[in-house]
Amino acid sequence: MENKKIIISCDTTIALTKEEILKENLYVIPLNAIVDGVEYHDSVDIDANKLSSLMRSGAKVTTSTPTLGEIEKYFDDLFNKTNADVIIHFTISSKLSSMYSLFTNFCNEKYNGKVKVVDSLSICCWMLNQVKYAKHLVSLGYDADTIIDKVKTELVGTEDCAFIPDSLEYLKRGGRISPAIASIANLIGVLPILTFKDGVVGKKGMTRTLTKACINAIKEWLDNIKDFDDSYVFVIVYTDDLCKEKVARAKDLIKELAPKAKIEVSPLSLNVTAHTGPGTVGIGIKKRYKA
Repeated sequence: MENKKIIISCDTTIALTKEEILKENLYVIPLNAIVDGVEYHDSVDIDANKLSSLMRSGAKVTTSTPTLGEIEKYFDDLFNKTNADVIIHFTISSKLSSMYSLFTNFCNEKYNGKVKVVDSLSICCWMLNQVKYAKHLVSLGYDADTIIDKVKTELVGTEDCAFIPDSLEYLKRGGRISPAIASIANLIGVLPILTFKDGVVGKKGMTRTLTKACINAIKEWLDNIKDFDDSYVFVIVYTDDLCKEKVARAKDLIKELAPKAKIEVSPLSLNVTAHTGPGTVGIGIKKRYKA
């Protein structure tokens, strides 16, 4: 235990609104989206729902990391505002973005150990789970290194999720599938099942329906994880408001196959939406941490 004041920080990959960030008393640096050449800041002047609408209208979208100037201002302001001795900052998975290396290199040089950057190897609600656990550990009086070690040991790498995009168009635009594969898949009416596990987005197979993909994923987790209800909750993730029917269907399937399981519904982050496209829905599991 130590008396140093520790602040937990992260980026907007946690997929909360401005109002939710304030309610949770979180310190969050916004990521950037460039839409038809115009730069927006996540959870400031754009969110995944607005981005989905723009993408459906044909907008060209890319994402970018904060500038070094933005990073410096963010941490300088945070130190001044909180009088923190140490900031623990969580980033999106290093296997999906350069954020971790960017922040680590800059903060090591600028703050000399006062900002400790953690690779969450995660996204969205799973990254938020780590942030909330770290905040809980701060409240218990743990020192910074112990907090980081406990989060890494107990939560990092425990998530699993299967995503089903609504269209292959956005994956094709981002170079994540070839035009040839996209054409064949569209011809025979199938979509890829994308997975998120161990910090990486992969491809598990193909499906014709969300229902079949969800059933297979639910059964696999229930069969393979001992004491599921005590250790994990189901999570349904989605990009935008037009996914409501798919979300409801996924929730019904979980209730049918695992009636005692806890279910949470959470949005996908802007940076995930930008690559999978609007209409994407996923079903996953999130580990409970011991409060």
